[in-house]
Amino acid sequence: TYSGPDTLKPGCYYLMGLNPGEDDSNSELKDWNFPPINWSAYANQCWRRHNDAHCQHMRTDVIAEPVRHQQQVQNLAGVLNLNLYTIFSANAIFVASRDARVLPNIEGLWKACWPVHREFLSLVLPRYIICLGNGTMNSSYSFLRKEAGYPREEPDEKAPKKKYHPWKMFNATFDLGNGKIHACRVVGLPHPSRHFFGHLRDNWLL
Repeated sequence: TYSGPDTLKPGCYYLMGLNPGEDDSNSELKDWNFPPINWSAYANQCWRRHNDAHCQHMRTDVIAEPVRHQQQVQNLAGVLNLNLYTIFSANAIFVASRDARVLPNIEGLWKACWPVHREFLSLVLPRYIICLGNGTMNSSYSFLRKEAGYPREEPDEKAPKKKYHPWKMFNATFDLGNGKIHACRVVGLPHPSRHFFGHLRDNWLL
C-alpha cells in the first residue's frame, strides 16, 4: 500500500491509483521497515530516479522534493482538509511497470488483485473511493465500475464547466464476500500527472 498499516481501519476515503511505477531503488515488501503510524508514500518516499545510486528510500521525515504526482496528491489532501497520513492508499494492480500500457494481461492482473482490495474495503469501509485516473478502460475507475455492475455515471451538474477538470462519479455496491456488501461513492479524478489536477479546489463538490 501507499499508506501506513494504521490506515487499515474505518475511514472516509480510499485512494486508488492504477499500478506502481518501476523504480531503481524500490525494496521488496518483505524488506520494508516503515513506521506503523504517520507514513505515506506520497510524503515520505523518494520517487526520484537515482541511476542505481542509493538513497534513504523509505523515510520517516517529509521529503524535500516530491515529484509532481506526490505533490498533486498532497494538494488533494489539502482540498479534502485531511491529514494525508490518515487516508488509506493503494494501487489497483500491484505489479510495477515503467508504463501501465505495457502491463501484460492487465485484466487478469486486476482479477488477481481484486480479492485483496475486497479485504481492504472490508476494513476501511470508505464513504468515497477516489480514483487517480478515470479512463473508460484500464483505470482503477473503470475496473471498479465493472465490479459494481456498470452503474450509471452521474453528470457533474453542480461543478463549473471547465474543460481542464473532467471528473466522473457513480454510486457503487460491492460484494465483499461472505455475505458482506459495501455501498459507497466512487469518484474518478484526472491522473495526478495532468497539469489541471491541481484545480480541484474550485469544484470538489461531493
